[in-house]
Amino acid sequence: MIHSTWGLIIASGKEEQLASGVDVAFLNIGSRPALAYSLDAYETCPDIDGVVVVVARERMESVKTMAQMMGFTKVRSIVSGMARRLTSTGAGLPALPESATLVSVHQVSRPMVTPDLIAETVKSAKRYGSGVAAVKAAAPIREAKGQTVDKVLNRTVIWEVLTPQTYRRDLLEKAVQKASKSKKEFEEESEVVGLLKEKIHLVPSSPTNIRVATPEELTLAAALARM
Repeated sequence: MIHSTWGLIIASGKEEQLASGVDVAFLNIGSRPALAYSLDAYETCPDIDGVVVVVARERMESVKTMAQMMGFTKVRSIVSGMARRLTSTGAGLPALPESATLVSVHQVSRPMVTPDLIAETVKSAKRYGSGVAAVKAAAPIREAKGQTVDKVLNRTVIWEVLTPQTYRRDLLEKAVQKASKSKKEFEEESEVVGLLKEKIHLVPSSPTNIRVATPEELTLAAALARM
């Protein structure tokens, strides 16, 4: 089967803000806004045919201007997002063309994503239906009640799930629709795809694929960008 893969970049919602409530997407990392790093990675990844950006309504024109000024020709649609990540994903899916068969979801708060990592998740999704960037737990993990250790967990089988996450479009749409009917609040896409009893295939990611959620992490991202 010949696939057409589109990126769905989530730049709206509480998860994409610093603790201060400032949108990460428009904070500068070095000389460029954080959003530009993700757009650049998707622009240069040969497996990506087009990109939809989901952003707060008042920022839509800013994204359009950024894409035009920086030459991000794969940005084909900019849509208004929601307060939560999964509702933003749901808002972005209808903007995809009918030809799109795979969807690569990425948080703008992970600006150090690389074209190679995107491509690896796409490769996995073509073969298995899913490809989720993840890193193995690097330190001993403990489950605690308050500040008291309750259980020792085996870190050799524990992974931290990141983005990009690439799925067959039909699978992701079905999962998001099912999650929207649930009273539970879900955190991310692999969790809702799991509702369909589908196996989630992990793709090892570099630890530098950090999430910027604090001023300290913004400083770290700037240092990584200089490298």
